[in-house]
Amino acid sequence: PEPAARMMARIHAEMPPLRGVIHAAGVLDDGILLQQTAERIHTTFAPKAAGAWNLHCLTDGQALDFFVLFSSVTAPFGSPGQANYAAANAYLDALAHQRRRLGLSGLVVNWGPLGDAGYLTTHPQVLAQLQSQGHLPMRVGDCLEVLGRLMVLNPVQVAVALGDWERRASLPQQGGPARDRQ
Repeated sequence: PEPAARMMARIHAEMPPLRGVIHAAGVLDDGILLQQTAERIHTTFAPKAAGAWNLHCLTDGQALDFFVLFSSVTAPFGSPGQANYAAANAYLDALAHQRRRLGLSGLVVNWGPLGDAGYLTTHPQVLAQLQSQGHLPMRVGDCLEVLGRLMVLNPVQVAVALGDWERRASLPQQGGPARDRQ
């Protein structure tokens, strides 16, 4: 929390009043549940859940126009081999709802996979696996346009994803990523 606290102190001292927060952190450490350890869970939870909580605490008492949390469709829908990631994102979902119950701004977006930025751009095999499961990658520009609309509409939680839904529905339930099934 110290780097975030220093950042907030600098904002208060040197900049106009803070009007909003967008929390877009994420780290993957995939593996079947039996392979999860406290360290692997922490690797995923720290940037997402702890980071969001720190921002929530550090902005306590400030009148923010928005507090946006980037979650993932893994939270409401699950994803084989991503229990830690799904749980970290579910935490963000709950935090947005709690902020709203407290009368604070809060929007959580459960994003589907991005194809032109981030993790999937450097892991084409993961992108191919997602596509085989019916997940279609989205473009950042389209996501930013959707985010702008959502910030005006002001729901508390929305899932935004592209998919081949017939394919998704026809797939059998699986035990995890192929690399973990040996």
